[in-house]
Amino acid sequence: MHRNLLFTLLFLGLFYSANSQISIKGVILDYSTKKPISGVAIFISQPDTILLSAADGTFKAEIKSFSSEFILKHIAYTYVDSMKNFQCINEAKSFCDVQLFMIPKNNLFQPVEITANRVENTTAVTYTNISGQQLNKNNFGEDMPFLLESTPSAVVTSDAGNGVGYTGIRIRGSDATRVNISINGVPYNDGESQQTYWVDLPDFASSVDDIQIQRGVGTSTYGISSLGASINIFTNRLDEQPFSKINFSVGSFNLFKTSAAFGTGKIKEHWYFEGRLSKVASDGYIDRSHADLSSFFITSAYKSKSWSSILNIFSGEEHTYQAWGGVPIEILDTNRTYNPYTYKNQTDNYIQTHYQWHNNFYLKHNSEFHVTLNYTKGSGYYEQFEEDQNYSDYGVNDVVIGTDTISSTNLITQKWLDNIYTGAYAQYSRKLNSHLKINGGIAFYYLSGAHFGNVIWAENAQPFGIEYTWYDNDAEKLDGNIFAQLFADYDKFKFFLDLQTRQVNYNFLGVDQFGSQLQQQVDLLFFNPKFGVTWVQNSLLNSYLYFGKSSKEPNRDDYVESSPLSRPSPETLYNVELGEKVRYKGWQVMANVYYMYYQNQLVLTGQLNDVGAYTRTNVPTSYRSGVEIAWSKLFYDRLKWNANFSLSKNVIPLFTEYVDNWDDGSQTAFTYANTDIAFSPAVIAYNELEYIFYKNENRKINTDNNFALALNSKFVGKQYADNTKNTVRSIDSYFLNDIILSYTLESKLIHELRVSAIVQNVLNTQYESNAWVYRYIYEQTQNQLLGYYPQAGRNWILSINCAF
Repeated sequence: MHRNLLFTLLFLGLFYSANSQISIKGVILDYSTKKPISGVAIFISQPDTILLSAADGTFKAEIKSFSSEFILKHIAYTYVDSMKNFQCINEAKSFCDVQLFMIPKNNLFQPVEITANRVENTTAVTYTNISGQQLNKNNFGEDMPFLLESTPSAVVTSDAGNGVGYTGIRIRGSDATRVNISINGVPYNDGESQQTYWVDLPDFASSVDDIQIQRGVGTSTYGISSLGASINIFTNRLDEQPFSKINFSVGSFNLFKTSAAFGTGKIKEHWYFEGRLSKVASDGYIDRSHADLSSFFITSAYKSKSWSSILNIFSGEEHTYQAWGGVPIEILDTNRTYNPYTYKNQTDNYIQTHYQWHNNFYLKHNSEFHVTLNYTKGSGYYEQFEEDQNYSDYGVNDVVIGTDTISSTNLITQKWLDNIYTGAYAQYSRKLNSHLKINGGIAFYYLSGAHFGNVIWAENAQPFGIEYTWYDNDAEKLDGNIFAQLFADYDKFKFFLDLQTRQVNYNFLGVDQFGSQLQQQVDLLFFNPKFGVTWVQNSLLNSYLYFGKSSKEPNRDDYVESSPLSRPSPETLYNVELGEKVRYKGWQVMANVYYMYYQNQLVLTGQLNDVGAYTRTNVPTSYRSGVEIAWSKLFYDRLKWNANFSLSKNVIPLFTEYVDNWDDGSQTAFTYANTDIAFSPAVIAYNELEYIFYKNENRKINTDNNFALALNSKFVGKQYADNTKNTVRSIDSYFLNDIILSYTLESKLIHELRVSAIVQNVLNTQYESNAWVYRYIYEQTQNQLLGYYPQAGRNWILSINCAF
């Protein structure tokens, strides 16, 4: 009898335990403001149910155990707590109070880990963060600059006119040679030209996790010094869960893009493998401006509690028809797609492969040690048909046939670049106490560039022979720097001090003032200090003050096309930033004023130097000043508004222009006071409105879908094509509008299916984004040649993205 009673009590206990309920009372709060969030969808695994938070952010539920899984979803917020191991307040056997926190999506002030070239919200630097998800939301196959067009003070351009092929971005009027680009901390700018060739990394956005764009001098970076902005790209946030993705895009001008990606997730608690393969092709808007691009990205990684190692291998191959000639102003209104090149192989061909090996060691005493090794191999050429070329310019004798002397010929050339870029950087960081953190590091890079040109065909080829090489010179560049950073956090005030010393040694084959070939070397030493302070008044408001100095060397052409006597000096920038970041009733506003004072800024003046070349010349002083405002707001859980606006003044106080005089072979000087810097519009604005028409979430059948319409608008004010502030030589302002329609479905079978379509330049605005000018005097009259780069009118792209 006692045995039967024991079994009965045990059975009742087990039954009670299996069917008992735990009462949960919770509140969902904004992580920063601690204010309640209403309308949050709360999915609870045990039992399988869905709730919505009330107006005061609260909810009530009955769960079966403390191991129940919570998933929070909201149109404007992301869950930041663990989904399983939540913490109870006033915990009892059958009752639990819970606080759950979320952070805003697409937040202007996204928190970012502090590293040597990336900063967090309270650091006194003017920056914009763009997540990989946000970046790829509008990735229809265009190059990276067009995906970054929403950045404050940014202007983009495309040789082909539709964003595929050779593209560029200017930030605060600074061109690609003054915008420092890094990928996982490794410099990407070409070490000699200092240009950034995005065409060599087609569809790279598909592998990006996030981007931070620092405007102005910013913080110390591992590569060339920034004189306008830094774009820091990161790819190494590995996914814990397996995934696969495919994408197809088709559109105007025979645009076609396809890509496939995979990830294994975590294997045996330590290993990760991820990869991507992409193909992009387009005929271009400009005649014959076709592009054939391909790329891949492979990552393997090992992670443990004390060490992580990540190996990245990525490569791009491009074949593009040259479209950099522009459209002469005389036919701009009648033939906007004109391309001066007609030779069928007038192409640019290049392949570049990058290897990056990143190692993080997690040490005791809140410290880390990071080492990265990199190796980049690039090789390619561009081919040109050139008419009426003098034999003497190619180092060969004229052709003599009987009594006739032929001094010129038509020919086809290939100009080659074969380069290697390798290096390493090491960084140590340590949190000394609750107030102080230090970063210190050293970086060293070596560039070897082989430059040579071949004549592969000539109408009168007798002097050339087979594949005649008319120039062949190598260049070597050593670039090293040491930096130290101190971050101090004292309640409402946060400070940082950033000191960098950089050494550059450049060896190249140039000429002297007599035109003789001469091996030359340039040795430069720079000291680049930065300082900032942030005043955090409260969780909704903070202000910052920043000062930074940066210096950088001239580029290859500046050196090679000058003699030691006419060689230009390095540029120096002094940058001051004053900013404010505000959060109020759902508004997020970031405003800043800046002043950028240049010494010896390099600009084109038209002056011929002592070797007969039109190189850039130092102007003693110049400056840029302006105000930038960005804001974000969500209305009624349906309408998202993101926008930014920039006003600037970009001035050279005293500028001298030199114009070729064809009448006597001399140059005539013209002097201007307080003239505008070329390609620096005074007004730039961007606006994005997105409305969610339909949104449905159903936890029980694992679906989440929405239907949205977005309007993106961009205004760029008047730009001048040279530094004379002459309206005749200017680029008119333009206002563009794009409409994006998207449908997204998430389900148990398909993690995400997104179908989207974009109509770009929906109002069919005729506009140009770039130009070139050549001035001359003939028969005592000032004349000019002026070419423009028209961009596409109304065009469309359809994209399908699947993630499993």
